[in-house]
Amino acid sequence: MFDVMEFLCMYPEFDSLQQAAVNGVGKREDSIVSDHAFGDLRQHAVYLRTAHRLALRFNIGKQYGVKGLRNGATTGITTSKSASNSSLSESTELNAFVRSDNPLWADFGRTEYGLEYLSMLEETLPQSQVVYSPRVSDVYR
Repeated sequence: MFDVMEFLCMYPEFDSLQQAAVNGVGKREDSIVSDHAFGDLRQHAVYLRTAHRLALRFNIGKQYGVKGLRNGATTGITTSKSASNSSLSESTELNAFVRSDNPLWADFGRTEYGLEYLSMLEETLPQSQVVYSPRVSDVYR
């Protein structure tokens, strides 16, 4: 069962959102995560999925700074800077997970919460036990 108060204690960057919105997303993610797949880490998986969805849905960037946290909602984009004697350039691109043919990686690679969730998947389960996730190139032939 999703506990909105426990979630907000663990992820205070979301406490400026309406509890009903947090609870709605949390309950949906709670219904998606298997009751048995993660064992004792199940609740953590639910909270990571919830944080991922909330970070994508709501603009809470200012809250990270107020809470003294690094912005966990922007890992999908990497920035590269270079300088020489005559110029300074900056470029951005999508990270390798977001560009992946695997829809699961492409989705969860967009936030730090999602990346931590993917890491937990790798540590606890073979991907085939989580969801059948064909490559995008196989789907759109």
